[in-house]
Amino acid sequence: MLIETFEDFINRLDFNSIIQDPSKFLLEEFNIELSNVELIVIFAIVILFIAELAIRNKNKTNQELSDQEKPLKKPEKNNEISSDAIRQKIDLAIALVNMGKKSKAINLLKKLEKYQLTKKQLKQINELREKVS
Repeated sequence: MLIETFEDFINRLDFNSIIQDPSKFLLEEFNIELSNVELIVIFAIVILFIAELAIRNKNKTNQELSDQEKPLKKPEKNNEISSDAIRQKIDLAIALVNMGKKSKAINLLKKLEKYQLTKKQLKQINELREKVS
């Protein structure tokens, strides 16, 4: 029944008159009173919303593709927080010394001796030991 009613509705529509005066169509069919200017503004807002969704979806896809292509980061060589575990422990030892918790810093430095360290890391550890002593 609903499909027949919809078919009847479509068959009796005059699309030329709807396009020429959409406010008249809305008033007669649905008792909605909007001016043509208001309808144009609503239509423009809907189009902008759809365009924004399309742009966001495209940007998200591009972001995912570029994230897959990026190589893994090498450990940083400055004083910023690093993803390198040894560098993080050295930074923690420095922080412990600065906070005055020398015994904890010494214990951490002893644990670091078990790792294979670079010359730079060994130099930093020795400097910390001298600072603690």
